[in-house]
Amino acid sequence: MKNKALPAAIVVTALSLACLGVDNSAQSSKEAVPDLRQSLHLIQAVETSVYKYGHVYFDKESARIIIRGSNWVRIFNVPSIDLETTITPCSGGKFSTGMFDGFKKLIAVGCFEGGIAEVWDVPSSRRIRQFRIGNANGPSITTQMSPDESTLVLYNAHGGPVELWHIETERKIATLMPLLSEGVLDADAVEFSPDSRIVAVSYNRYIYLWNVFTGEMLSRLVDDSDNLRYSWDGKAAHRNFIYRLLFTADSKYLLSGSVDTEVKLWSTATGKLVRTFKGHRDRIFALALSPDGKTLATGSRDEKVKLWDMETGRCLWTSPSHKSYVWKIFFSPDGKRFLTMTDGGNIGDKNEIRMWETATGRLLGKMPGIWWQSFFSQDWKYFVTRGKKEGTIELYEFVE
Repeated sequence: MKNKALPAAIVVTALSLACLGVDNSAQSSKEAVPDLRQSLHLIQAVETSVYKYGHVYFDKESARIIIRGSNWVRIFNVPSIDLETTITPCSGGKFSTGMFDGFKKLIAVGCFEGGIAEVWDVPSSRRIRQFRIGNANGPSITTQMSPDESTLVLYNAHGGPVELWHIETERKIATLMPLLSEGVLDADAVEFSPDSRIVAVSYNRYIYLWNVFTGEMLSRLVDDSDNLRYSWDGKAAHRNFIYRLLFTADSKYLLSGSVDTEVKLWSTATGKLVRTFKGHRDRIFALALSPDGKTLATGSRDEKVKLWDMETGRCLWTSPSHKSYVWKIFFSPDGKRFLTMTDGGNIGDKNEIRMWETATGRLLGKMPGIWWQSFFSQDWKYFVTRGKKEGTIELYEFVE
């Protein structure tokens, strides 16, 4: 990656100072922050029986909303909010899921019993495939589907092997089992590359890249720094657990975020460390890249967000403290703004959505919102959230 000049809009003293935790923006602390709800026009509220911890997502085309209940999945058309279909996976029993956000045609679920995973075709409301993971030691199977919806990763949330399956043929491609002297470690994060050719899996402090088509191990990512040398198994990728992985849009690089407070950039071709982003004071919870791939946003348990220049590793800006952990970050399609979402648990006022201007770090607005039940569509035209009335959702048009 060649060094390039930073955009003029970003190279400003205010952002440089803010990167050190000094809020030197033009926005006064006494200035009223706009309520984002003023930009939301209610289209309608609809009864869905969504329960307290049900998740809400948009599909890739922003044409459908998917709602996950305790033992059902319902899909609604946008903006009419007409019910398209109801799916009852696992014979009506409880199930877990990967992220449905951005799904195209298929969804995958892991049943709570029997070590079973199912793939459903949304347009026909049919279960088209069923898989059983070997040596399942616990009740819940976690699923992750490749972007092209051809391949499925299955693993047990309570430990055991990670398996790679081809969906159309129902063929198990491989068991992704790294050779570590510590024995078989549980998978902590799984991420497919955008081109669906590589799957990255983190196990404790280690990261492995695997070939999706053959199951062959491509590389083990290793930081050659002396402080990462471990007497029992050589060197690792990080000094602590790795819970966040994110590929760049061209699939050439992988970002990893760890409990050790650091974010690292790796080459997928060589497996080599490109650079390390240091500055957070607690574990990393969120990673996001701007649409042009030039800016990295990171969110942490330290309640702050940082913007970084991907070409140089230079910190550009640090947000003022949020009310709780920063759990999710989303850039707008044009990259000029981004959203941060906090996880305050059951403490209502700590669950908040904030919108920021990328170039200046200016806070554009904020509103209450629970990250798993409040979503902007990928084109930022719509916003969906759990309704004020129990068991409902509300769809809004976002008007700027």
